[in-house]
Amino acid sequence: MTILHHSVDQWDREEPTQINLDTIVYHSAPACLRFQDVAPFSDWLTILSRHAEAQCIKDGRLVTWGNFRRGNVEQPFCFRNQAPLGTANLTNCYFTTVDKHLTRLWIRQDDVNTSLGQWFAEMTLNTWEHWRLSWWSALTNGGVSTLLISLEKEIDDEWVEQGAPVEYAANTWHDSEINRCGFQGNPYNSYHVRVDDSEIWTRT
Repeated sequence: MTILHHSVDQWDREEPTQINLDTIVYHSAPACLRFQDVAPFSDWLTILSRHAEAQCIKDGRLVTWGNFRRGNVEQPFCFRNQAPLGTANLTNCYFTTVDKHLTRLWIRQDDVNTSLGQWFAEMTLNTWEHWRLSWWSALTNGGVSTLLISLEKEIDDEWVEQGAPVEYAANTWHDSEINRCGFQGNPYNSYHVRVDDSEIWTRT
């Protein structure tokens, strides 16, 4: 599904997260979605899609155009989030963080982060760039269901993998009945994060 950023009511927001529609800087008219600066600062600023089709995506894909003004922002990818509809947090989920040259993948369980891997992905500041994060389950040679996560960037109209997919044998929350997804930002840099023309896909 394509999320047209025409309303902030499409998202559940973690307090004190603030988002608005930016009608000045956007990828496609009339607006993009922008994380606003907040005070007091919180640890994480999480928004999760309220679309009915996006409430239980165990294997899927997030695609978005992103525009970042700093090289140490939080990459806005969050998936298999366990927060129920009507709420948003980063207590239990997978998510990515990014600096200008490196994107890291994490699992967060009961508010404790564990690093799962990384990709060397170049981010151009103050520029709209097209990113795609995919996650899916596959059987390994031993017949174990393993989670694979891939990060891609569109370059010259072609999707280019930013490194080998990360593998995670535990495949946590594969059988959960929630598994929501969305975006998140760093509270100290949140007003620099913009996304537009976002898409949420489920793997069939």
